[in-house]
Parts: sequence; structure tokens; C-alpha cells
Amino acid sequence: MLPPHIGFIFKAARHAVSADNSQPWHFFWDGTSIKISYDLQRVKDTTFPAESPATLIAIGSVIEHMDQAANEIDCPITWTILEQAPLTYYAQGHVSQTNENMPMPLDSEKIALFNRHTNRLAYKKEAIPAPVKETINALSLGANRAKLYDDPTLIKEISKLVYSSSEVRFQTKEVHEWLGKSFRFTSAEVAQGDGLDVATIDLPPGGKLFLKLIGNWKRMSILNKLGIYKMLCHIDASPVKHASGLIAIIGDHSKSETINAGRLMTRLWIELNAQGIAVQPYYVITDQLNRLSDGTVPKHLTDKINQVKAKNIPLFDLKANERLHMLLRIGYPKSAPVKSKRLAMKLIATEE
Repeated sequence: MLPPHIGFIFKAARHAVSADNSQPWHFFWDGTSIKISYDLQRVKDTTFPAESPATLIAIGSVIEHMDQAANEIDCPITWTILEQAPLTYYAQGHVSQTNENMPMPLDSEKIALFNRHTNRLAYKKEAIPAPVKETINALSLGANRAKLYDDPTLIKEISKLVYSSSEVRFQTKEVHEWLGKSFRFTSAEVAQGDGLDVATIDLPPGGKLFLKLIGNWKRMSILNKLGIYKMLCHIDASPVKHASGLIAIIGDHSKSETINAGRLMTRLWIELNAQGIAVQPYYVITDQLNRLSDGTVPKHLTDKINQVKAKNIPLFDLKANERLHMLLRIGYPKSAPVKSKRLAMKLIATEE
């Protein structure tokens, strides 16, 4: 059984960000240190691979959640990012306190990190206050920085990149099948604790049935010949186009700095939620640019992503060796979202 303070830290880590709520991590406690690995057996062929930037961002989010929880109980962690190949562990954190009788918070739900959430619903057309904008633009971590966009013209240009990238995503079999596997339609599926509960998505009447219809790639490929992907791209990009603000997380593309990008994103996300500002992540631009680099974009669609690449650099003011790690839509919510569930602790944590 995990010591109470490690259980508290792992409980906080369960609330971290991951692609489509896949939670691809596993945590180990050996009595003095925490180690974080990729749970290949559980998530194989359902989400991004272990070394992908999307997974590294998720690991950064886990580390940030653990760090903030540890600081809440005055139990700091010293982290080492592990660079070995092949990958065994992403990071190891030495825990300075091993006293199992440390007092734990009585109500963890009052701690900001436990209330971080994704809101995919509609936002109010309300400007982001100047002090918040200043805070966002001042944030950095390692070689990573946050940049706020609130000019409607620039936001419109960014939404065009989301649209173009989504055009390719909805016409790529592998990506579509991953997305289909992530949807959770029934209460029993939702109770599993991972994946995308369709109740968290801003669906129009009949939207749930439509998602089931297009879940099969053969049906989707037929519908794409009729241009259905264009409608889906419009649905995907419209919230971005009409956003009060967008945040770009920008930084170096190395492994350690991609993990830092996940930390920075999560630190900012927790703070924004604590101030009543909703957040929705958009990874589609970065994902398609990564796929272009890997050579996995369908050949007949590479020109479109090459155009995204060319426009992406000046729009986000990317320097040499920099990339867009994540785009966040932010704003004041019209309504509270359904919060995604998380996997049971026994599935993601082991005491060695």
C-alpha cells in the first residue's frame, strides 16, 4: 500500500493532461523515488507512441501536477529527466520526505490543481483582462514561452491553420481510428475512467449518433468523398475563430524541453481555471507538422501541410529550433463542463 503522501501525489497526477484522456503513464514508488513510465500494454495502438511529442507533453503535465501536490504538503521532489534509449522511464523524482505520518490536506478539491479541467463548450465573447494577458506573456520555463493572441485578425489566421490541419486529420486513417477508439458513449464505457466521454463535447442534436456513424473508417472514407470532412473541419475550427484569446506554447523541440512545455502549459492551465477562465487544447497543427516531419502524412495531402508549415513560422514568430507545442483556446465559459473521469489508482501506480 502506498504511503499517504505518495498516494496524495499520485492522486494529483491522475488529473494531468493527456491526448484524448488516454493517460498513457504508469507510476512507480520504490521507497525513496518516483519513476514515470509509458504503459505500453494498456495503451498500445490507441494513442501516441511513447517517444512522441504529444506523450512527452503529457509526461510534463504529470510532473507539474506531482510537483504542485508535493509543494502543498511541504514534500519537495527533485526531478531528473532520463534521456536513455530505448526508453524505460521518462523521469525519476527523489522525494525529500519519507515520513508516512505527514499531515494530508483535508479537502484536496479546494486545491487548484485538482480542479484543472477541459471545457469544450461555448465561451462568452468577453475580453481577457489586461493583468491576465500580462501574466500569460510573462510565463516561461526552460526554453519554452507562452504567447497570447487576442487580435481578431491574427486569431482568424490561426483558425485557418487549424482548419487546414483538420482537413488532413479527418482524411488520415490512423488518426481517425485512434479518435474513434477514444470515444466513450455509454455509462459503462465512461466508467472505465479513460477516453473521451462524448458528454464533454459540444455536440448538436444527433451529434452522438453521427460520431458513431463516422467511427468506422470505411464509412468515413465514403462520406469524405462527399466532402463531410469539410463540415467537421468547420466545427473544429469555428471555436478557435471566435475565441476571445488563444495561447501558443512555444519552445525547443528536444525531449527535455518538450516535457518542460507540458509543465508550462499545465501551470498556466491550472492558474487560468482558478481564475474562472476556461481552456481547451488544440494539438492538430503540431500533430500534422510532426507527421509531415515523420513522413506519415498521406502523400496527396503533404502540400497542404507544407503550406501550414510555411505560415506557421511567421504567425507564431518561431525562432530556429522552435516549434508550436500546443495551442489553447481560452475564455469565460457560458456553462460548466462535464469533467472527464480518471483511471483507478491500481491501474496506473505500483509500489516496488
